[in-house]
Amino acid sequence: MPAVEPGITFLIVPPDEALRSNIRCLLPQCRVMDDLLCRAYDSGASVGWIGNSLSHLMPGLLSSLETVPLDQLTQGLVNAPLQAFVLMTRELEHVLSTQVHAWRQVWLAQSPLTEPCRRTLRALPVVLGELFGSATLEALERTAQAS
Repeated sequence: MPAVEPGITFLIVPPDEALRSNIRCLLPQCRVMDDLLCRAYDSGASVGWIGNSLSHLMPGLLSSLETVPLDQLTQGLVNAPLQAFVLMTRELEHVLSTQVHAWRQVWLAQSPLTEPCRRTLRALPVVLGELFGSATLEALERTAQAS
């Protein structure tokens, strides 16, 4: 699970908590949900790494079979795992993105931010390796100025 950006942590948790290397949710209920979402995200990321390894093995298998004449049925059976991997990757992307949105919500639920600011943060696109993204503070400034 990506780390909570320092700019966001200072808006949500007290400064002494925000300076810790492993920032935790303040509310016990949020902390439980935070832990569950992080474990689920990490498991999904592991599935992605395994799938990535398989995707590298399949072209090797295909190239080793180039010298062997394959009928259409066998060729279809060889290509099916690659097609399944493409579909699995797409679904895994949706699962991990949803988990990031849920994790954002856990952090926003305990924040003192106004509802317009929370809405702005919920609407930010998911950026790989970030919880809210690098454009977060700029988006919050625009929202605060518009209010």
